Amino acid sequence: MTGLMELQRCGDAGGKTKAGTPCRSPLGLGENGLCMNHDPARKAAAHELHAAGGRASSLAARARRVALPGDVPKVPKTLDDAVRYFAWLTNAIVTGRLDARSGHEAAFALKGFQSAAEKRDLQAEITKLRAELAAARKATPTSRLGLARV
Repeated sequence: MTGLMELQRCGDAGGKTKAGTPCRSPLGLGENGLCMNHDPARKAAAHELHAAGGRASSLAARARRVALPGDVPKVPKTLDDAVRYFAWLTNAIVTGRLDARSGHEAAFALKGFQSAAEKRDLQAEITKLRAELAAARKATPTSRLGLARV
């Protein structure tokens, strides 16, 4: 004996891994000598601990994906703004400042903005042309158009 104490492990009390080998964890052993993952009395606590770890991991991953606020262009209000935003977005994805999934969602939203802005602009142009046509009809006598008044 060298004078070093042998660490007690979960496997010494019967804890087994999924592969069937003795669990080698020396951490968090209960009174029965089992770790939290193998102790039936602490299954709920182990589940909550794993869930909390998953939530923390998810939040950390989301934080890594988010671009820095100073780096993001202003919210697009015109089609020219949307073009500039899309150029920034493409660059951010390619350089790794933004993950592909977030970039895809942002590009999808930009496409919706572009479509709505184009429809808005076309509607305004149609309204203007209709007003011009109505004014031209009032200013032009019907006899010059070859039409009879009804």
